[in-house]
Amino acid sequence: MGSGSSEDHAQSGEHPVVTLKTPAPKINSATLNTIKNAGFVIKQISYNPDLLDITLPSKEGVSGNDKIKLLSAIKGNIYWLNISDNQITDDQLSVVKTFANLQRLRLDENPVTDKGIQQLKALPALESLNLCNTKITAASVPVLKEIKSLKTVYVWGTSIGAQMPQDSAALRVVSAFAKSGDKTEVINKP
Repeated sequence: MGSGSSEDHAQSGEHPVVTLKTPAPKINSATLNTIKNAGFVIKQISYNPDLLDITLPSKEGVSGNDKIKLLSAIKGNIYWLNISDNQITDDQLSVVKTFANLQRLRLDENPVTDKGIQQLKALPALESLNLCNTKITAASVPVLKEIKSLKTVYVWGTSIGAQMPQDSAALRVVSAFAKSGDKTEVINKP
């Protein structure tokens, strides 16, 4: 996927090479307009297949449950999803777990618990997961390890950083950043 953002890809004219778990259907523009009108920001990552980077701006999810349900209409096209700081609950993750091609998920700043993390096991393509400042505990670590595709989990502001088991070598857990002068260092446990 590279380290570039969707904006980088759009500006450079290059599109990321992707491998999908399920085929991504063509997107209906009326459906996209409905989702945009609900407050979501949608960026096209790839045009063939149609893959999307979707963000629900912070604090837009006051009625997030209904808004999250709208995404079901394009579930095969969602590649990156940012629903941070929107009061997303464990129950709402029952919709997110159907997004088979989801690679990057930001759930930070939401009241998600260990119960909700159980549902993420159904995401076969998930590589990056941001759980910062959620209510998860070390009880979620075995569940996260079951997600074979998962490479990086961000957990600062949770109790996982202090309780991370040593047998999690396959999963990079970022528990903090440290700033020293003009350098920022990632503090993680392998």
